[in-house]
Amino acid sequence: PNPVLQSVQVEGAQVLPDEIVAQTFSPQYGQTLNLREFQRGIEALNRWYRDNGYVLAQVVAAPQVSPDGTVTLTVAEGVIEDINVRFLDQDGNDTNERGEPIRGRTRSFIITREFRSQPGQVFNQNQIQADLQRAFGLGIFEDLRVSLNPGSDPRKVDVTVNVVERNTGSIAAGVGISSASGLFGTVSYQEQNLGGNNQRLAAEIQFGQRDLLFDVGFTDPWIAGDPFRTSYSVSAFARRTIPLVFQGGETEVFLPNGDRPRVRRFGGGISFARPDDAFEPNWRFSTGIQYQNVRIQDADGDRSPVDE
Repeated sequence: PNPVLQSVQVEGAQVLPDEIVAQTFSPQYGQTLNLREFQRGIEALNRWYRDNGYVLAQVVAAPQVSPDGTVTLTVAEGVIEDINVRFLDQDGNDTNERGEPIRGRTRSFIITREFRSQPGQVFNQNQIQADLQRAFGLGIFEDLRVSLNPGSDPRKVDVTVNVVERNTGSIAAGVGISSASGLFGTVSYQEQNLGGNNQRLAAEIQFGQRDLLFDVGFTDPWIAGDPFRTSYSVSAFARRTIPLVFQGGETEVFLPNGDRPRVRRFGGGISFARPDDAFEPNWRFSTGIQYQNVRIQDADGDRSPVDE
């Protein structure tokens, strides 16, 4: 005869709470072990794993029953052994025409640092999906998806992040006309993944009848090695313009030498920002400093703070 069921123990569990095991099997405690009823309890544990995103976890092997009524279950939860990054081309191939692995521009740690799933943790499909969404939100990928491979231990899994990169750089040029600047031309350059570090660089030059503008900015969205995801941005600009207030009004304004007064500005700034996940919705705190120098000058660059 089967013994009276007294307790159930689980080996190999990291995420399965003891209270779930007790809640599942406690109605059978104190009764002669009924293997059919006990199997329904095992199915309930497997269902709990699936419902909570642990799609690789399950009870493995037959239950071990001791004469004193203790039953031992063994579970394999699918522990992540390693997380790797593999780059694919636009057709989904991971090798080029010479059979060499596709080399991506993005450094692998830029992707994996967005993952809260880490080696040693139990694979959770819900968490992996959230990790992929965060990485995709960087805006430098065409596609991200995960494939699973057996680890060195049958109870472990290797996670491979398959990456299709998008074009992150652009150069633009154009001409236009406005009431403030007159006829003008502009050339701009942007790169969202500078050096494969997800760093952003933007530069623009604009020149026209009244304006001459240069603007450059750099942003690192996550300082490497910082556990608080601190970002920083630096910018610099220079501009020279003939404001409409000095030209085209009821009274034309000239300098003593007969030239038009020009306003020259240059400056820059630096700012730091950090997200705070303790707030819902998430808040982002920033601090920084800006400097700007403004002067009135003539066409030769000589200071002329007094008009005629």
